[in-house]
Amino acid sequence: MNGDTFHAPGAGVLRRFIEQTPVAIAMFDREMRYLAASRRWCDDYRLGEYDLAGRSHYQIFPEIDDTWKNIHRRCMDGECISADEDRFERIDGTVQWLRWEIRPWYAAQEEVGGILMFSEDITARKEAELGLEKERETFRNLTLIASDYFWEFDRELRFHSLSPVIEERSGFKRQYFVGKALWELPLQDATEFDLLQLSNAIRAHKHFRGFECRLVNDQNEERCLVFSGDPCFSINDEFLGYRGVAQDITERKASEERTRRQAMVFNSAQEGIVITDLEGRVVDANAAFEHVSEYRLDEIRGQNMRFIQSHRHERDFYQNMWRSLVETDRWQGEVWNRRKGGDVYLEWVSISTIRNDRGRPIAYVRTSIDLNRMEHAKSELERLAHHDALTDLPNRLLLQSRLEHAVRRGVRGDELGAVLFIDLDRFKQVNDRYGHKVGDDLLVAVTKRLLKRLRDSDTLARLGGDEFILLLEDIPSRESAECVAKEVLRQLHAPFDLVDGQRLEIGGSIGISLFPGDGLLPDQLIENADTALYRAKADGRGKFLFFDAEQDDS
Repeated sequence: MNGDTFHAPGAGVLRRFIEQTPVAIAMFDREMRYLAASRRWCDDYRLGEYDLAGRSHYQIFPEIDDTWKNIHRRCMDGECISADEDRFERIDGTVQWLRWEIRPWYAAQEEVGGILMFSEDITARKEAELGLEKERETFRNLTLIASDYFWEFDRELRFHSLSPVIEERSGFKRQYFVGKALWELPLQDATEFDLLQLSNAIRAHKHFRGFECRLVNDQNEERCLVFSGDPCFSINDEFLGYRGVAQDITERKASEERTRRQAMVFNSAQEGIVITDLEGRVVDANAAFEHVSEYRLDEIRGQNMRFIQSHRHERDFYQNMWRSLVETDRWQGEVWNRRKGGDVYLEWVSISTIRNDRGRPIAYVRTSIDLNRMEHAKSELERLAHHDALTDLPNRLLLQSRLEHAVRRGVRGDELGAVLFIDLDRFKQVNDRYGHKVGDDLLVAVTKRLLKRLRDSDTLARLGGDEFILLLEDIPSRESAECVAKEVLRQLHAPFDLVDGQRLEIGGSIGISLFPGDGLLPDQLIENADTALYRAKADGRGKFLFFDAEQDDS
């Protein structure tokens, strides 16, 4: 029929009905041979090129399966059958979606003469629905991976949907929000004025931005959320509700608070603090450093820290400093530096390496204590870190630093030095008999007496208990150390009259190591002097002995 509507002879009324029906329609006999078909039917099924007269639907579409044949049989038994949607592949391979209905038609004597089939092409609508569903699926996936939470208000301005990942990430069950207005949530720190402004804006269907609030989640943890939203309207300007996003900024707020506290510590610290890059150029400095160095930050930012050097230290001093930073991430010790006005001052400096999350060094932080200006008012922190709390003598840490410098100077200048390891005799009996208070008073008295007999260049340190170290620098000979040891023993054997009236007699023993002969490392020299002390005490106390490598190794 080449695209024209086919109809059975004498079916004028039927022909007009078929042509006027807005849906595609075809009429078949009992064998599924075409009796009539509308132009729309031929267009939908791409049948314009076929002569349908007397031809079976099965001949034109041989791929029809048994399911359709079963539908045909049921319809011939008088059943009306319909399907909301059906996917149909056209002859040219394109996909068509149809909504169809099949019903029997009756001839004379109420006998089923064949079937009428109605179909509507819903391909455009179906493709639009599938496209919309794809967009919705994309949106759902975005809500799962986005850092923000998506939410919607209904017309009553109450939550009716929320990103499901909020439970996993922030610890809120969705029921916490659903059915409530935003201002009805148990907000922790919002004022009545804030809530009134928010409520007025939303009720007026205006957008709102950056409403920050604190809520307690189901794990009793406080979380900080920020809400922003826009009103939604239909194409007829009918208000539909709100859509928006919420951000959980709890970690960011905590980070900001940590940064704020760190800045407060940085700016209020009494120690001078400088942050430099890996080349030693100044990045930042606090007020304490500006005060000590007399330089303003804007004068020194970007400059290498060499601008404060006093030139009292040799080149290898700084080389050892950098080597320690590279190998151990830290260095500390006494450094002579120069203020902007020209004054040279002594600092206790600590430098540490700052590393990023991947372990790579990114900067150095340098803290310093001005020892000159602290001569009459030393900070408690520096005193406890580098001096003995009872006697105020240098402790082991400060002794090692001074001993290291002394050995280095001695090697450069071919000078002799000595380490005297001093141990008090019968000190334990004093503690046991008179108590620790008297023992402490005795240690203070020993310290004062020995300090009066020493040179300014000598260092007396307390290691703990009744053990002392006397560092002698630049001595003429071994005999000089021997003379000092004899004088120390004489002072220790003389009676001590304490403040509470106690008169005590003790004594002491001494082990001596010399540098550079007996070692170049502080720990090695102290250990060798301790070994000599052990032999001196084993020989009957009250004497001194020099370290003898051959004898002590045996």
